[in-house]
Amino acid sequence: VAVSKRILEVVQPESSIAVYERDERGSERSKTHPEFSDIAILFRRFTHIKLYERELRRREIPYYVVKGRGFFACQEIKDILNILKYLDGESDTLALVGVLRSPLVGISDETLYWLLRGIDKDDRPITARMLAEQLSKVSSELSQEDRDAVTFFLDMLYQLTNKKDRLTPAELIERIMEYTHYEAVMLTTFQGQQKVANIRKLIELARRFSRKETGMLKDFTAYLKSLVEGDLLESEAQTTLENANVVRLMTIHQAKGLEFPIVFLPDLGHSIHQPVDRIVFDELRGLAAKFYRDSQESYETTMIHREIRDLQQKKDHAESKRLFYVAATRARDYLVLSGEKPARKRGECWREWLDQFLEHNQELVRVV
Repeated sequence: VAVSKRILEVVQPESSIAVYERDERGSERSKTHPEFSDIAILFRRFTHIKLYERELRRREIPYYVVKGRGFFACQEIKDILNILKYLDGESDTLALVGVLRSPLVGISDETLYWLLRGIDKDDRPITARMLAEQLSKVSSELSQEDRDAVTFFLDMLYQLTNKKDRLTPAELIERIMEYTHYEAVMLTTFQGQQKVANIRKLIELARRFSRKETGMLKDFTAYLKSLVEGDLLESEAQTTLENANVVRLMTIHQAKGLEFPIVFLPDLGHSIHQPVDRIVFDELRGLAAKFYRDSQESYETTMIHREIRDLQQKKDHAESKRLFYVAATRARDYLVLSGEKPARKRGECWREWLDQFLEHNQELVRVV
């Protein structure tokens, strides 16, 4: 929240932040005020980047993620995977439940309860025929809106089941979008434009799969399922061009050798030390492991394990200092360091280093 708020302050016409650009003759001149394209947000890793993306979208700040992640974790991708899994044999009850509660159908929890209540667990997985029979039994308990939604869903299933072997996965997804108006529904939700772009990226992925592999639904569904469960580093579909007036989000490693007028460096309070494994390795000292003490019901370290652990932490410390230096020196005109001190001690962090430095260099501190 603090980062996005500060970005909006920086790009205001009355901003006091000075940034410079080169004219046609190569001379530097001050810009009237910073623009979004002058700003880069640098991350050590993309683990929590979705939180920043969500906040930037909420404040309508245009941005571009340089080789990000999170595409296969998006709910709209999982919704489409669920309906494809169910169409591929009607054998996945969890997928069916996911579809019924998603915007593809959109029934209430109460309606879902009535639909599943009369179906014995031994009779599962739930086929479309079983769902239709249950609908007729509990129809009086459901709202008219939900009755219509389930009836429409069953009709769509019937039509798609008859066509699924004659359509490529991409064509099948397009038919689902056409029947359910899913894209139009997504546009009415938060981050709707991004969700629609992700759906179209998935359709293109399905087309490429059919060209390179097979056009069979079963094969594509298995492929997509492996991508979703594998949490691959695949960025969401870009809704803006990289060279547009946008804030750039990238890792510090990606920014090596680059320079930006304004750099935001968040998460300074994140610990620099990684958890130590029970088994560790060093080229000189070899392999070492903690041993399990039954009487204590816990793992205890050995001398060699502690030596290797301390050595790894020293390496992490040195590498983190180098990374901090690289990140800070990517800023040409203005650097914003952001991040709270950890509530409890969890090892060293960049914020701690910064506080220690400023404590001994009070002349550099200005309270605003």
